[in-house]
Amino acid sequence: QDLLALSCFIIFFSANISAQNTFPDITKSKEGKLERTADAKGNQIPDFSYAGYKASSVAIPNVAIKVFIPHMDSDATQTIQSAIDYVAKLKADGTGFKGTVLLDKGIFKVSGEINIKESGIVLRGSGSGNNGTILLGTTINRKAIVNISGINNRVFKETTELATNYTPLGANVLTVKNAGAFKKGDHIVINTPITKNWIDLLSMNDFGGESGWIGWKADDFVIRADREIIAVQGNKITIDAPFTNALDEELSKSTVVNYIWSGRINNVGVENLTLKSDYDTTNPKDEQHRWTGISIENAEDVWVRQVNF
Repeated sequence: QDLLALSCFIIFFSANISAQNTFPDITKSKEGKLERTADAKGNQIPDFSYAGYKASSVAIPNVAIKVFIPHMDSDATQTIQSAIDYVAKLKADGTGFKGTVLLDKGIFKVSGEINIKESGIVLRGSGSGNNGTILLGTTINRKAIVNISGINNRVFKETTELATNYTPLGANVLTVKNAGAFKKGDHIVINTPITKNWIDLLSMNDFGGESGWIGWKADDFVIRADREIIAVQGNKITIDAPFTNALDEELSKSTVVNYIWSGRINNVGVENLTLKSDYDTTNPKDEQHRWTGISIENAEDVWVRQVNF
């Protein structure tokens, strides 16, 4: 969803470069500080320093090792899974972590999926180079080798509409009609449906020629921004990271809804290893192999670092 939103924002900018006299930019002050300029509508290049584990507010921790798995020639799926399941039953420390499963150097054959379904678990290899740890997907399927997934049991609560016609790109403050239904710490989703007016403005309704049928259709998808409220003042809501697309009520009416999500997991990491897949070396068009190295769903505050695919 975030990638989709980002791609839409890039297309939006591309379509309007010629129409703007002062395109948003990033400059450096005399003191060497980066400063973002804005256009007439207040659009700014979003501040992407929020990207990363816990919005880059803390360093990625070095979580203590609880299980070490030596190299093995046989299929390692169940052995690795049993180690993860063991750590999952341990008590989390004060920072929310239960422990690390450390893999030895060498190739570990994985015929199935390695599932991390609990918070506080780290899967770590002994190096991401050729002489380090390699997880080799061996079976002919398109599943992920490592699957990080909580439970999709999100429950949406209160919904409100925007009180202003335009919220600029890069903004982190929303003006809403009913801010009283929200409080600091609430997790929210800002939903922006794709409308015919929006599609027509971008000239994405018909790609021309034989590809005309690919054109975007109204209500095919919704741009969703998942944020946390850090302050509520009057009818204004301040969120923890800026928008990657402008919200224009004349093109599409956005809504804001808070939610609770007990099944979403957090504080999970995969690091310092390489992921590979078997494939048919005799068939240059082979598609029957792993398509995904690491899948992350229903989770937040998760990192993947020092990993080769």
